[in-house]
Amino acid sequence: MSSLKNRFVYVIAVLVFLLLVGCSKEGASGTSTDVQAADAQALAFIKATVEADHEQLKNILAPDSSHYRILQAGTHIYPGAADRLKDRYQIDRFSEEPNDKGELYYKVRYYRENHNKDWTEYLRIVKVDNQWKVYEIENDEMQKQVITSEGATTVHPYKEGEQ
Repeated sequence: MSSLKNRFVYVIAVLVFLLLVGCSKEGASGTSTDVQAADAQALAFIKATVEADHEQLKNILAPDSSHYRILQAGTHIYPGAADRLKDRYQIDRFSEEPNDKGELYYKVRYYRENHNKDWTEYLRIVKVDNQWKVYEIENDEMQKQVITSEGATTVHPYKEGEQ
């Protein structure tokens, strides 16, 4: 009887361990740390944009992107807006790994309190000098890449939060 009880405890312990390991990987679901860093850059872009934090945007955007040239040192128009954003944003990635050019494409949707509405943008995130940098792109460029929402992985779902 004791042997049966020990086996039962062992089986339960193994199942609990497997459950814990499985839950700890939820969300990452096999995504490489490199791609997770690009995902984080998409979120950093959202936060810097809602705050209109030009210094932060200069760290995120690729230096040759069109928006980069108009950023002004010391400009930070809506401090704290990223905290008030809560979970009112969605990040969709269109591939599991970078393409042959090392690019990842994203669609981001987020609430902008200064406009009192949701905003949608398309991003191309590329490694520049071993750091992920963001290019804002137009919907037409997304269409040229034959990227559709059907093949997207939702990195973070939009959730209504406290307003």
